[in-house]
Amino acid sequence: MKVMEWFQTFLVLSVAGSLLAGLLLALKKWTGKQFSPTWQYVLWVGVLLVMVVPISVKVPAFVQPLQEKQVVQTVPLPAEQILPFTEETALPPIPWWDVLAVLWVLGALGSLGYRLTGYFRFSRHIRRTGEPMELDGVPKRLRVCETSAAVSPMVMGILRPTLILPETALTESRLPYVLRHELVHYRRGDIFWRWLAVLATSIHWFNPVVYVAAAQMQEACEISCDWCVVRSMEQAKRDDYMRVILELLAEAMAKKQILTTQMASEKKQLQRRFTMIRNQKPVGMKKLLLSVCVGTALLGAAWLTGCTLRETYVVCRRRRRRQSRYHFHL
Repeated sequence: MKVMEWFQTFLVLSVAGSLLAGLLLALKKWTGKQFSPTWQYVLWVGVLLVMVVPISVKVPAFVQPLQEKQVVQTVPLPAEQILPFTEETALPPIPWWDVLAVLWVLGALGSLGYRLTGYFRFSRHIRRTGEPMELDGVPKRLRVCETSAAVSPMVMGILRPTLILPETALTESRLPYVLRHELVHYRRGDIFWRWLAVLATSIHWFNPVVYVAAAQMQEACEISCDWCVVRSMEQAKRDDYMRVILELLAEAMAKKQILTTQMASEKKQLQRRFTMIRNQKPVGMKKLLLSVCVGTALLGAAWLTGCTLRETYVVCRRRRRRQSRYHFHL
């Protein structure tokens, strides 16, 4: 596929994802009451998937452009009135589409390269300064590294996942809560979705909605992780868990590392996280079924919208090519 076609494809996906993100933001208060934190997380992951995965299918005939269904009736003319025509080569693509496509590629590569450079520098620094350690209850595949370079406990790496523990997290009162939080991230594969968020913001760097969707996804990730951690905790332990988060946040000074999971999130997220921790309740079967049905319908509608827009664009482009190929001359 040509660069311009990729650009126009992701432009269509950007529109479809933006519509879904806007709808979820409009329904956020309602979904916050009806949906579990995990399902809210799944929905925002679905938004980014809609914007990144260029899957398209041929939509049914009833959603095809109406102009394609119209039957052109022709009236036979006398031989002397038939206009001669000549077949010419297709016109070159519109110049500004090529310019926009080049700018999009440069912006996407620059955005992704900037993030990857920062990530690999941090990863290299961790390998140089970190000391391997062993902890009970940690899966064998997950390496554990103690370092003074990290500002907060975090998991990084997909192929070689590593649990990074700063020295401040190794106290007897903090370590059990830190391990429970980060192991939930590890078992759910949250680091993979962090990479998805970076990829989406790099591809759609021109769309401000994608940054909002990525921020909402990361916030929902932390809230759903807290929801899993405190599910079986007593209120006293929940209070201790919130105290650990506050202490880690104060020591980290809200410094954030991309492409990692961090237990100490930004201050503006703490109110929502602590509200959920205090008021955490089990989700009933009715709410679970409702969230599954509504979430599936929203994601399916966004995906079909993207397919429809993509199919409409392809049909219109083919029509323009056919029209530009034949020129009638008097």
